Amino acid sequence: GSAVAPLPLVAAALASVFLYMFGLADNDIVGAKTDTDRPIPNGEISLGAARVARALCLIGAIACSLVGEYVFGMSSAWQHVMGWLLVAMIVYNRTKWSPVMGLCRGLNVLCGVMAVTAQEVPSSPSTTGADTEEADGFDDRQPTTDDPFADDPSDEEEF
Repeated sequence: GSAVAPLPLVAAALASVFLYMFGLADNDIVGAKTDTDRPIPNGEISLGAARVARALCLIGAIACSLVGEYVFGMSSAWQHVMGWLLVAMIVYNRTKWSPVMGLCRGLNVLCGVMAVTAQEVPSSPSTTGADTEEADGFDDRQPTTDDPFADDPSDEEEF
C-alpha cells in the first residue's frame, strides 16, 4: 500500500478539534438559560465571548479543511462528512436526543477514515512490469466508433 502523508492528517485532525470545540461552545450557548451549573450562567464567561469563541472555532475548522484540500491536495469527500457532523452536532445540542449523539460519534470516526482515504495519491508504476493501463484493470483505449453499442463485425458468427 501507499504511505499516508502526515500533514494532510494534521489539517484534518485540527479541523476535527476545532469542530469539537465549536460543539462544546454551542452546547453552552444553547443551554445558557437552563444549565445553571455551566460557565455562562455562572458568569465565568459572557454569552458574547462564548459566541465569539464558537464562531472562531467554526472558522478554524473550515480553514483547516480548506488547507487540507487546497494546500495538501486532499479530496473534499471528508469535508462532506464533516459538514454532516456539524449539522448533527447542532441538532443534538438543541434536542439532546441520544441517537443523534451516537450519530455524531460515528460521523467523527468516519471523518477520520475519510481523511486517510481522501488523500489523492498519484498512482505509481506497476511492479509487475505490465503497462500501467493494463495493470490497473482499466482499458484506456478509445472506441473506434461513436456508438458504444455498435456490433463489432469481427465478432459475428458465420452460418
